[in-house]
Amino acid sequence: MHVVALGGPGGVGRPAARLAATFPFVSTLTVADRDEAAARAFAAELGVRAEVVDVTDSDRLHAVLSHADVVLNTVGPSFRFGVPILQAAIDARCHYIDVCDDWEPTLAMLDLHPQAQQAGVVAIIGLGASPGVSNLLARLAIDALDAAHTVYTGWDLSAAVPEEGGPSPSAATVHGLHQLTGTVRVMRDGQPTNERPIQRLHLAVPGFGSGPVWTIGHPEAVTLPRTFPSLRTSLNVMHAPRSHVLGIRALAGLIDAGLVDIRRAARWAEALEGTPPDPAKLSEAARNRQRLPPLFAVAQGVLNKKSRTVTAAITEMPAGGMGAATGIPLAMGLRVLDGTDRPEPGVWTPEAVVPPGSFLDWVAPFCGRAPGQLVELHRS
Repeated sequence: MHVVALGGPGGVGRPAARLAATFPFVSTLTVADRDEAAARAFAAELGVRAEVVDVTDSDRLHAVLSHADVVLNTVGPSFRFGVPILQAAIDARCHYIDVCDDWEPTLAMLDLHPQAQQAGVVAIIGLGASPGVSNLLARLAIDALDAAHTVYTGWDLSAAVPEEGGPSPSAATVHGLHQLTGTVRVMRDGQPTNERPIQRLHLAVPGFGSGPVWTIGHPEAVTLPRTFPSLRTSLNVMHAPRSHVLGIRALAGLIDAGLVDIRRAARWAEALEGTPPDPAKLSEAARNRQRLPPLFAVAQGVLNKKSRTVTAAITEMPAGGMGAATGIPLAMGLRVLDGTDRPEPGVWTPEAVVPPGSFLDWVAPFCGRAPGQLVELHRS
């Protein structure tokens, strides 16, 4: 298998490429990036090939992908680059995996499903931490019920800190503010709805207590109802210190009012995220929030004719920060494509085609857990 790690020298690409290089079925690995020095230095570190690729150069991108079997796409933000890079992969008949974390391109990429089918291309989009592992946690929680009507996928915003030494602002921070401004798509009462983000909820998370969470635009909210039609409400939420939420809300207001551009606001947000709260000054509500898992899904529905709620959660994330938490699941997608149960051609989200049990067992050792011990399931 010849794999191209597109954006390989970046914060998410580096852990993904390092892991891909260890797989025996990966015969050739190419690190590709527009930064020639970074691509060649990282490729030399791994002992693999390097290519210089500016993804806005469609001819060059097609030339590189046409010689590959699979591309791991970590170029962001996804709302700018997700759709054109997937289209290039389909045109080159190259299988595709990415970490797309914006809902708008997610829907546009799913519309490319017929093209991918015709080209014989398997594309798995949003295979990182959230979306990705969060989708699989949602599937586990939903499958633990006879019927689910509501699902929340959630994560700890304070843990989503970009890696030191990367560009500022990072694509991840720009993405985050993009999904906290304007309106975002969610599912409420059985209807796709566009609404303002950063809405406060008090969420009960069986096994971990309850606490305040805030809505944010993300693919899970729009893809899970497509896979599980019984869902009438689907939301993605974040939990964070109240001071961080207030700061982010202020930045989002400035962006929405046209008073500051999103990249400048992203730099301010990164400075805010780098200032942890003083534990001695945390209120009881804040301490309770800290007990919520770093990554979880909560499904509400019916089990044995009784209303029940199920949590599927991960309490330990891969060492290496947000880059590793996202890049390791991305690289594990290669094992899905290499397996005997490879998905049929088309554009898929993780919950539709990735087996949650075996996939999370593959990720478990990177979280310091044995296979079968990574996920906690709780019912109430």
